[in-house]
Amino acid sequence: MKEALPYLYKAESDFKRLEMLASLADVQYTISIVHHNLGRVDDALEVAERHATTLKEQALLETSATDQSIVSVFSIVDRVGVHVATPNGTNGF
Repeated sequence: MKEALPYLYKAESDFKRLEMLASLADVQYTISIVHHNLGRVDDALEVAERHATTLKEQALLETSATDQSIVSVFSIVDRVGVHVATPNGTNGF
């Protein structure tokens, strides 16, 4: 297990740089488990804290406000879809 740690830390660094939060959280969890299984409780807790921070950041991004231009585009797509689905264009579009 100890031999896997350098590769896991490299993956953590890469996922963080690429902002791949789900994968980052997965590898942080795995690193924490490896440290725990090796009896390195302090290291496991340190990585577990990073894991918790990553999960909070991911949740924040999932619930954050969407860019207004994206909302506008979806609004137009919605209106066009309604127009296409309504017979004889009777929806006032």
